[in-house]
Amino acid sequence: MNSETAKKNDEILACVEGDQACVEVRGRGTFKVSGSLKRFVDKEVREEGVRQVLIDFSHCVSMDSTFMGVLAGLSQRLRANRGHLILFNLSRKNRELLHTLGIDRVLELVEPEQVPSQSCSIDSGRPIYLNGNNEGREEQARIMLRAHRTLAELNEQNRDRFRNVIKFLSEDLDRMNHSG
Repeated sequence: MNSETAKKNDEILACVEGDQACVEVRGRGTFKVSGSLKRFVDKEVREEGVRQVLIDFSHCVSMDSTFMGVLAGLSQRLRANRGHLILFNLSRKNRELLHTLGIDRVLELVEPEQVPSQSCSIDSGRPIYLNGNNEGREEQARIMLRAHRTLAELNEQNRDRFRNVIKFLSEDLDRMNHSG
């Protein structure tokens, strides 16, 4: 898949079956789709009692830091509710991205054959399309800031790596809050 095709097809599909949510990332996992994923998982955990979220990366060509920070944050929230966020079918490139930021230590990365056998599938139900950018600029900035703070809390290298991003996003949010 070339980068132009990926940009046009960046999407997230999801379905829920019982206490499981299945998610499939297609194209790139970026800040543009992060808010939709976060809202979906938060809602399903809160309202439907979802305890396990399975994310299939077989069609994911890359991820940005916001998306990875959202994944880490979702994993932390699910664990706090005795749940699990399980990632599978990761390419070597995507595994390396998660490893570089230390996120692989807070996420469950499994091989396809290790995915729980009772798992739901995007193909088994009517998928929900979670295409991004439904939030306004301010909410998107909040999601990005929260994601990067989550990454910075993981280790000292990330604190250094994302210090300027966090500062910029914080200042940008302050400007938005004081201009209106």
